[in-house]
Amino acid sequence: MNRIRVVGLGVQGIEQLTLAGLRQLREAEAVLHLVDPAVDVRELTDRPTESLHALHLAGAHDHDPFGRLLARILDRARSDGDIAVLLPGDPRLGVTVVQQLQRLADAGELSLHVEPGVSTFATTANNLGIDPLERGTLVVDANRLLLFQQLPNPAFNTFVYHVGGADRAELLQRLLLRAYDAEHPACLVEPGHAADGTAAVGWGRVGSLGELLANVFFASPLYLPAAVPRRVDRAVLALLTPFEPEPAEPATW
Repeated sequence: MNRIRVVGLGVQGIEQLTLAGLRQLREAEAVLHLVDPAVDVRELTDRPTESLHALHLAGAHDHDPFGRLLARILDRARSDGDIAVLLPGDPRLGVTVVQQLQRLADAGELSLHVEPGVSTFATTANNLGIDPLERGTLVVDANRLLLFQQLPNPAFNTFVYHVGGADRAELLQRLLLRAYDAEHPACLVEPGHAADGTAAVGWGRVGSLGELLANVFFASPLYLPAAVPRRVDRAVLALLTPFEPEPAEPATW
């Protein structure tokens, strides 16, 4: 059975490639990659390498932008038997071609191994200086919000991916204003290196998304920080704070 090893490179190039990922590259018979051209994959392995950049750019004009990538990966797997595919970020976060490979693996058509990498979500949380679990976090694709007219819960930190740009701002703003006040803060975050927030593109508010989204670029999620919850289950709150004589009011969280 043909084997495909998908390896995440992270968001800072070779510096974030894990030892486990490096081993996968060196054990495969060939390495295909879709990483920054400045990264010389030949420094990582002595196996034959092939860039998928040209196919990715050509596929941008297709109805199925990932069709050419998937076809080439499967062709090389059939010819070489065991290949690695090196992708930026984490292969499990927003990478459609990996989900297509997973469906083929689930159907028994190939063997798939996915080696995680540092994701844009991880670096975004780091840049904002937040713990995604502290107040809970929702991670969602903008298309899903709009297609299903699904309102985020403002009591949770929310990250909206693939927000598009100013052309979709009015639709997204109209939806979010049903859940948030117009003055609620919103931020476009650039995946980067800093842990002090300096990589954030900028802050705005839900009521003026058009201005904020004019600065959007690929991989910039829209961050909506949690608001004070409007109601809590006080029975559960009592279980969470058993030593408090009186449960704390939500406004003090």
